[in-house]
Amino acid sequence: KVILDVLKSNVRLEEVYHETAKHAFEFCRSNKRPQEFKRLCETLRKNWQDLQKHTGKVPLHQVDPRNADTISRTLETRCSQLRICIE
Repeated sequence: KVILDVLKSNVRLEEVYHETAKHAFEFCRSNKRPQEFKRLCETLRKNWQDLQKHTGKVPLHQVDPRNADTISRTLETRCSQLRICIE
């Protein structure tokens, strides 16, 4: 959670953020940790909502939630989350 909170808003670390989330999903699945998985999902949801709160021009160093690459990465991460959830 702490790692994701550090990585969440830096555009240069966006890919690392999503890879870390996917590794955390896999960890929760392989170690049968449903409570941690739920908390992880809540953290990701909150981080996305926090990104959506910003209006106007987004600083260069910050993740832009309207960027096509950001949306694509987020959807890939959410699909991974869903796959783990239904297993």
